[in-house]
Amino acid sequence: MYILKKEQLKQLDTLYVAKNSLSSYELMEKVSEAIFERLRLQIDFNRRFIIIAGTGNNGGDALAIARMFLVLGMPIEVYIFDTNGKKSIDFNANLEKIVKLISNTTNSKCVSISQDDFDLEIVADDQIIDGLFGFGLNRELDSTIGNLINQINKSKFIYSIDLPSGLFCESNLENSLSVVVSARRTYTIQTPKLPFFFNDTACFAGDVEIIDVGMNPIDYLRDTLPYRTIEKHDIKLPKRNKFSHKGHFGHGLLIAGSKGMAGAAILAAKASLKSGIGLLTCHIPALNVLPLQISLPEAICVADSNMDFVSNITLASHYTAIAIGPGLSVNDTTCSAFEQVLKNIKIPMVIDADGLNIISKLPHLLQCLPANTILTPHPKEFDRLFGNSKNSEDRFNKQVLASKKYGIIIVLKGHNSSISLPTGEVWFNTTGNAGMATAGSGDLLTGMILSFLAQGFSASVAARYAVYLHGLAGDIAAKNVGEYSLIASDIIDSIFKAIIECSE
Repeated sequence: MYILKKEQLKQLDTLYVAKNSLSSYELMEKVSEAIFERLRLQIDFNRRFIIIAGTGNNGGDALAIARMFLVLGMPIEVYIFDTNGKKSIDFNANLEKIVKLISNTTNSKCVSISQDDFDLEIVADDQIIDGLFGFGLNRELDSTIGNLINQINKSKFIYSIDLPSGLFCESNLENSLSVVVSARRTYTIQTPKLPFFFNDTACFAGDVEIIDVGMNPIDYLRDTLPYRTIEKHDIKLPKRNKFSHKGHFGHGLLIAGSKGMAGAAILAAKASLKSGIGLLTCHIPALNVLPLQISLPEAICVADSNMDFVSNITLASHYTAIAIGPGLSVNDTTCSAFEQVLKNIKIPMVIDADGLNIISKLPHLLQCLPANTILTPHPKEFDRLFGNSKNSEDRFNKQVLASKKYGIIIVLKGHNSSISLPTGEVWFNTTGNAGMATAGSGDLLTGMILSFLAQGFSASVAARYAVYLHGLAGDIAAKNVGEYSLIASDIIDSIFKAIIECSE
């Protein structure tokens, strides 16, 4: 699913109505009816129901939804706030209809309010439709509207149309976010909006539901559409030939572990094997060999000459991909061995954990990364690599630039992990849950990426498949054990179910 910029959203609306011989009012009706059908399942008909509309098309949507509830016989209160002294044509058309309907009722009302004068006292159980501002908002809301939004935010049941009022559609870096509606649920039209993927702004949207009215961007727009989400239909694991043998599915090298950190190597290795790799060799400190071989007899072990940490690495010609970093440590000897790997590597590679920390310690190594190397930092690791970020959106912008500058793929881990490519494309993940914020979860992702790289998938595909399946396995595991009790081993045990779900 594509994520569009503000001008692209406007263009999409214009092209859609033109190519389908619709008026803009008919499109508004179509959108409003789709939201109404969702809302009628959420709204409690026995509690106060308030619609707060601006005077643009977002307000027109709110009035159309209010009219549909009136037809059902539900008492409603409509408050119209003049946001800029202008009223859109479609807003006026809906206003005329709803005023006429309300005039024939005794238990509903429609009134205009101003920033200085409104008789509206909201309590927690009131149900609010927020239709003040849509994706066209381009100025930070000031304190003059703050009193109204503070009143709205008293409710526990706020339903925003397209965007919570006060959020910008694209960048919110220049938005202090001091005056924003905090929605319980946002019904966003056709495509998700970029702020829904950043911690600092997603919190205002609550649960997001996509309202699909048939405006598929690729059918109407010729612009470059660089941002999209990873959906289940994007994951297409091919059926295996019945005459296959292990040599057909790659031989990965996992370089991991140090004293006290054998678990990181074991978790990454298990996830790699569970994800379909043909052969896996683990280069680990000698101290880690016994625990790994006991816990995972399917893996080949190569013991480093050092007992406690990795000190030298041989890159054999039969390896088809390499992962390096889980539990590795950052002592000087390991740093030197890591640098030698970078200078000699000729096969796909994923770097995680202490591999990233070594690069942070020796920043010149960023210049040594082969094209399409995959880095998998969490936010703090990312900031150590590329500089501190003001917030999650700032970090995302740096991520896109870093992928372009160094020709690498960056998997920035978190809720809706983002995968940036050297081309400027970004994929946002749609699987996973808070229970996956647990020790070892990132090691599993490294092992899964290694597996798909070794099997011959391109670096961008391997990253997308692994991230999606990793999150899906976590979702499956959470259904069985809950988010609080979820541990990395539970995710491993669910990888096979995730793969079955996404196999051809």
